[in-house]
Amino acid sequence: MRFRLGFVLASVLAVTAAGCASAGGGARAGGVRPRETAETRAAEQALNLAIMVGSEQGQPQYEEALSAAQAAITADTTNPLAYKLAGQALIGLDRLGEADEMLDEAEELRPAYVQEETEGIREGAWIYQFERAQPLLDAGDYLDAAEILEGGSSIYSQRPEIMLVLGEIYVQENQPDRAITYLKRADSLIDARVPQVDSSLAADWRAAQANLPVQIAQAYLGAERYDEAAAELRSLVAQNPANILYANNLASVYVRTNQSDLAAGIYENLLRLTNLTQGDLYNIGGGYYNLQRYPEAADVFERAATASRRDRDAFEMWTRSLQLQHGRDSASATPASLQELIGAAGHWVELDPNTRTGYVILIQAVNKTGDEDRTVELLDRINAFTVGVTDLQLLRNPNGGATVTGDVENLTEPAGTRVNLVFTFYDRQGNAIGTQVTQVTLGAPGPGDNQPGARTPIRVVFTADQQVDGYGYQLQQ
Repeated sequence: MRFRLGFVLASVLAVTAAGCASAGGGARAGGVRPRETAETRAAEQALNLAIMVGSEQGQPQYEEALSAAQAAITADTTNPLAYKLAGQALIGLDRLGEADEMLDEAEELRPAYVQEETEGIREGAWIYQFERAQPLLDAGDYLDAAEILEGGSSIYSQRPEIMLVLGEIYVQENQPDRAITYLKRADSLIDARVPQVDSSLAADWRAAQANLPVQIAQAYLGAERYDEAAAELRSLVAQNPANILYANNLASVYVRTNQSDLAAGIYENLLRLTNLTQGDLYNIGGGYYNLQRYPEAADVFERAATASRRDRDAFEMWTRSLQLQHGRDSASATPASLQELIGAAGHWVELDPNTRTGYVILIQAVNKTGDEDRTVELLDRINAFTVGVTDLQLLRNPNGGATVTGDVENLTEPAGTRVNLVFTFYDRQGNAIGTQVTQVTLGAPGPGDNQPGARTPIRVVFTADQQVDGYGYQLQQ
């Protein structure tokens, strides 16, 4: 399962440090008194100049400030002011891990600094890192953005927004253990800090927190920590019994952990609902298919295909489920079930006219009925293929539109030949919503005898306001 990145950036920059209660509310007052020296004054002067000219142009001044602050530390290792100034200079140089250590030292020597100064210094650096990461997030450069945000999280750990974003990025980028760390840290921090912040910020944090159990469960799945994933999802299902996504995901955990009866029980309950979408039916059918309960899978895929007569994927999986059931139990291959298989496969190849797998299944089923003329006709069709299309799958966008992925395999065409695939997308009633053309440059041909050669992956993105519930294509050579 995948989730779109729902970054909570907009509210972050609108809330300044003044709107957030200090995390150091319980800090001890006093500590070692800061002392002005020639070195600290030089560091302060260089910092002020760096701030005036800006972060990029001010790098030499930040270096100068760091050098002066380090000299102040060497002269007096107990002066908290010197450590604070060194931390500020290191922030300007984007050496946030070192800056955190210097500020820690300053706060250790003078706990009053937390409320007086370093809280604001840290949060200011945190906000700046968020601002730096924003263009990368907008451009989809998530891992580059994460590198910047990691620095922000290291310098200031009393706001959850960066943790939330890092958690989402690492879920999306298949780094589940890192995602779990940040998401759980954000969850605990929100609980601890909500009483300390204003009501508007608290509401934003609670709204973000509501999505955390789903993200954490997804991360557990990615990490193959199935027991923990199941625990998260069971809680979600108990709290949201009508949520199909939660139930489906819990069932998928049970499938992966070979708890087939528990998974089947969830699917049975889901099938009693009256608001199932095409995507819901496809997922439930896929669940039964993975459980190798092929009759139940065939029934669900038939429901999906009947509801949308242009749902290519449903027809494929209905066909495959019937074929596997016949292979497992030859007694189930009755004349009626063979006709059902032929009908399902026929719709599959109509929408997917260059599927060699679909044609092979259809040919085998027709041959079993004794229809030699049609068997020969279908064999002639498949033998005429010069290009095959395989592994197609539709990913529906809940807000409209869809993406199709798959492969085009070269059978006999010269390498470098270009072909066009014209995809048509349909609503549930079978009405065409629109088309999308993708051009494919073929790789090396196969060795002969209709054997496939190189595969070329395709990804077709169709943008529309309407929900897509079916698709097909035509090959143009």
